[in-house]
Amino acid sequence: MSTKCAFHTKEDLVWFCHPCEKLICEKCRKEHSSHFVEETDSLLKGLSSRLPSIIEQGVAMIQDFRRRLELIDTQTDTVEQELSKVKGQLESRYSIIQAKLKAHHEILCRDLDEFIEKAKDRGHHEKKIILDKINILENIRDQCLSEETNDVLKAVQTENACKRLAEDVKGYAKPANEPPFKVPEVKFNVTEDEIEKDVNALYGSLSLDSGLYQNKEASNLSKKKPSSTNVKVVTRPAFPAIPVRKGQKVSGIIQTSSNDVIVGYSTAKVIHYYDRNGKKQKTKELSFYVQNMTSTSSGLILASENKGSRILKIDGDRTEVFFNASPYTTHGILCSNQDGTVSVCCQSDKEGLVYLITSEGKLRTIIAQSYEGQTLFLKPHRIAENPGSRALFVTDPGLKTLTAIDKHHNCLFKYHGGPESSNFIPIDVAFCHFNNTILVSNWKCNSVHHIGENGHFRSLVVCQKDNILYPTVMLVDCLKQLWVSHKEKITVLKCSFK
Repeated sequence: MSTKCAFHTKEDLVWFCHPCEKLICEKCRKEHSSHFVEETDSLLKGLSSRLPSIIEQGVAMIQDFRRRLELIDTQTDTVEQELSKVKGQLESRYSIIQAKLKAHHEILCRDLDEFIEKAKDRGHHEKKIILDKINILENIRDQCLSEETNDVLKAVQTENACKRLAEDVKGYAKPANEPPFKVPEVKFNVTEDEIEKDVNALYGSLSLDSGLYQNKEASNLSKKKPSSTNVKVVTRPAFPAIPVRKGQKVSGIIQTSSNDVIVGYSTAKVIHYYDRNGKKQKTKELSFYVQNMTSTSSGLILASENKGSRILKIDGDRTEVFFNASPYTTHGILCSNQDGTVSVCCQSDKEGLVYLITSEGKLRTIIAQSYEGQTLFLKPHRIAENPGSRALFVTDPGLKTLTAIDKHHNCLFKYHGGPESSNFIPIDVAFCHFNNTILVSNWKCNSVHHIGENGHFRSLVVCQKDNILYPTVMLVDCLKQLWVSHKEKITVLKCSFK
């Protein structure tokens, strides 16, 4: 591998740019001034100390993956055996009413055979994925035994690959002895002498469980915590609605570390401070219109510029540029309480993506596709985080979905609106840390959805009868109160999860 820059042939490649994942020289570094870069010597030194243990962990995973291969075969065989018994029941029933039900019988048997084939196909697919991972780990092991670790780019890619596979094994919930999905059953609803009844009722109908096609990550999440689909949210106004001046459009509501609630606007260059009881404390003038806001652990405000590319930092009376996302326009913004990473929803005419920026204002990661190459966003608008798992939840009015991704950029689930899927325009999203659930505002149906962290619909926190018209921005404050901006007012609701 060449150690000289392709653009500045006399310059050595002495820096590594993390978001671009490439080596650059000192002169190129100026073009990457807004990116997070590290010197290759210090990076290689750190990688050299970390890689042996990472690779050792990867090699240890091989046995875990082999065990999963055996388990898949066992589960597939069990499904086939159980379904053979079901087919036997159908044959016995069929012999009684053969003349009338031959066509119906063939349909049911075909469905069963398709289910068996899909179970086998699922098994083959999972086996292929695991074998590919084993091959990756074995190749890494063989290369590291035969080569010295002096290629920075390859070392970074090796470390990332091992980390992703380690996370896969760590998050894998050991299955029970039975298959992770129901075996189809035949339900007989009439006696043998009632042969004049409807064919479906007489011969039986199949119930093919959808668990065979369940998203893996959502399945793992649902195993970690008990199901709470019966949870309902009871709401009542905390205090009279806060009026919003005509023409002002609320674009951000945040709560700072001092518990002040701050409201920003996309059509007015001001922010208003309120206490937790909705009483206005003060007004601060700005030099720009706010698209969205977030607060840092130190009490600073970061705001994305409406119809612009800048992220601005507000510190008392001082305002300065924190980051410039040009040529993209900035939308939703979130500062993680875990490590200060700033996530920003970015849009252009052609694509949508999420930037991850360090607390120093340097671009570290660009999220546009999943690890498998799936395009994640079209018009990402607002963003929230589960601080425990570091999962991100992004509303996308362009795709009409809420997309959840894990810290390795794999898609956990896509929520399409549940009972309101035909009229779902998600605007804002908020994560309720006290019970690990998610709230999503649906502008089209004047509602707020309450969903589980695995993407399953639970209930409507706000619906048409609540007279909250066109809900947009939300905040769940430290008192578990839900602040919702809508037509010319902000309503604050006390929420009781029962």
